[in-house]
Amino acid sequence: MKLRFLCWMVFLFVLGSRHVGAQSLQSFVDRSWIVEKSPVTFFIQYPAQLEQIYAKNNYRRLWYDLNSGLALEHQLELIKYAGISPLFDRQLRYLTLYRERKSWYEYDLLATDTLLMFLSYAEQAPQEGMTWFFKLKLNHRLSAPSKEAMFNLEMAFELHTIIDLINEYAPRDKSYFQLVKAYDFLGSIADASLPLYQPNTVITPGNTLPDRRTLITRLALVNIDTTRINPEGDYYDDSLVTAVQRFQHMHGMKADGVIGATTLRWLNMTIADRRRLLALNAERMRLWPRQEQASIVVNVPEYKMTYWFEGDRVFQSPVIVGRRSRPTPLITTRLDSLVFNPVWNVPHRIMVEDILPLAIEKPDYLKRHNIEVVKQWRDTEVIAPETIDWQAMNPYRFPYKMRQSAGENNALGLYKFNTPNRRAIYLHDTPHKELFDNTVRAYSSGCVRVQDARGFAQLLMKTPGLTTEPTGEDEASSNFSVALKQRIPVRMIYQTVWYEQGELHYRADIYRYDRLKRKGR
Repeated sequence: MKLRFLCWMVFLFVLGSRHVGAQSLQSFVDRSWIVEKSPVTFFIQYPAQLEQIYAKNNYRRLWYDLNSGLALEHQLELIKYAGISPLFDRQLRYLTLYRERKSWYEYDLLATDTLLMFLSYAEQAPQEGMTWFFKLKLNHRLSAPSKEAMFNLEMAFELHTIIDLINEYAPRDKSYFQLVKAYDFLGSIADASLPLYQPNTVITPGNTLPDRRTLITRLALVNIDTTRINPEGDYYDDSLVTAVQRFQHMHGMKADGVIGATTLRWLNMTIADRRRLLALNAERMRLWPRQEQASIVVNVPEYKMTYWFEGDRVFQSPVIVGRRSRPTPLITTRLDSLVFNPVWNVPHRIMVEDILPLAIEKPDYLKRHNIEVVKQWRDTEVIAPETIDWQAMNPYRFPYKMRQSAGENNALGLYKFNTPNRRAIYLHDTPHKELFDNTVRAYSSGCVRVQDARGFAQLLMKTPGLTTEPTGEDEASSNFSVALKQRIPVRMIYQTVWYEQGELHYRADIYRYDRLKRKGR
């Protein structure tokens, strides 16, 4: 009676819960599975599918193996920590309650229904995940799983391979398993009392080092080997400097061993916050397909581009991405051609917000930057800047367009890697190579600037190659384009935690997408 009363109270409190009706579960009531109008019926999402599944199994319990239920609960816990869906949070809460109270019939029914919900989530994540993982939480009822998923589910119940089915609908990338492994490890020590590391000043190699043991403990949280570091002493010696440099490298900082504000912020991240990042980025891996034979991947928070060809990583380069006010969009497109000595057709927003105010303020600005004023970008006739009344000009009503002539000082540099898409986002060279000296490189207006653009262009000319070889006349031209033999998928992704070369890497949330999930949107 207490359980029924508690469930009824929660139902009245939770807005949007839907009563599927005792009639739709009458078969279970008739077989004394549950009491008529039991609160569990309020949380059932797929009554018709449940009837089908249990009818085929003669209305027997299906979750005899507790490990299968725990595997499902583990997946729901990841979704909960990621902050993706209150619907899954509710299901997990009641599964836990029924398990702890040993209410096995209610648990069985809710577990099967929630597994259907999980399968539907896994199937839809590649299409809907951009919203769920970066914008709005999943608050609506999901459609039933596909016929293929239903068949897989029925076979799993028949063969007693539920755990295998659950694992099959998780991301298959090895990085996913490493993120989950770290999540589970931190969960095993979540209740431990870990003091913050709080030195009174910036610590540089060779300095006196306060509270050595706490620093070592904090480093060990991210699996840095500290077993050979002497926990005694008050000196910042080489063994600890090396460990701190490793920690800084893992978190995208300059690995100088100096323990300053940024290093301390990462060191003192709470276990709960680190687990939340691991869970969220593990779920985000449902969005990004496994590596194809050829693909270009730009991980925006990492400021890095990777080119895969025939299954091998053949090229990497640091990149510059969009600043917070003009973020690089998370899109999938294709690289179809290589443009030499590109002309830059200035996008309207950049023209209005960046260039026109400078042109109004400095009469020679356009000439110094080789920017032409034209009616249309392809026009050969150029409008003389001196014929324009700049002082009377409203930038938002400027009737012309602008383009920058090809050359070393062109904003696109000497190479443009053309990726047609409606947002006009592409990869390109840049004349401002000095910006790559910075560890934080969110400066562009959305496009991706490649540090070693020349090396990338030379590789593309061989792998996959060009449809036609540039002639001497082409190379002498100020601007020409050649198509690639093979169009290459290009993906702009956003992973603030990932696994690479034996360790996890963390990066700052430059667009605050991680924070959106924490704030409960």
